[in-house]
Amino acid sequence: MLQTKVSFESQEQINRLLKKSGSEYLQKIFDLIQREASEKSWPLREIVVRYERNPENTKWEYIVVEILFDATDDESASYLKSLFPLIDNFNRS
Repeated sequence: MLQTKVSFESQEQINRLLKKSGSEYLQKIFDLIQREASEKSWPLREIVVRYERNPENTKWEYIVVEILFDATDDESASYLKSLFPLIDNFNRS
């Protein structure tokens, strides 16, 4: 399986918010995405992880994961449509 570039913006805030168990869980999600892309020959370019804070309510913090493909918008949407149920099922286990 090819390794896709995973980049983190605001790594310190991400680590603080996720802690160790959250970081390990996020890595499992990355592995799932990369495995699916590899098995299905999707043109996965990069995974970007960002820390966000809600400007209206600064107590709300969250992590955004961008999954970038070298594909058209329609093709990328179909890849994501296939991925989301797998990620949802992964979250339930």
